[in-house]
Amino acid sequence: MSFYAHGQNDVPVDQVYFRTLKDSLIYLLTSLVVECPKLQKPWNGQIIGTCETNVGDQCVFECRDPYNLVGSRVRVCQENGTWTGETSACGKNQYYRSVNELR
Repeated sequence: MSFYAHGQNDVPVDQVYFRTLKDSLIYLLTSLVVECPKLQKPWNGQIIGTCETNVGDQCVFECRDPYNLVGSRVRVCQENGTWTGETSACGKNQYYRSVNELR
């Protein structure tokens, strides 16, 4: 004896259930894709190459002369949806001296 789902063009209930479960799992898995927020280039600086937002993607920052980079030069998107390192900024005065100048 077979049961048929109402409004499903005579499709057996067990097939409707599994199709729905499969669709639910696909939806859940695709909605669990982790991304990091988009990073902006610093004032008086730029991002080298592409800076995507997927897990494992890297963003590389650089400052224009005579500005110096403060924060992280490279940031990586982590599995928890956050970026490694510190916010990158470019500055011109003594407060913003680069790490190389401090050595």
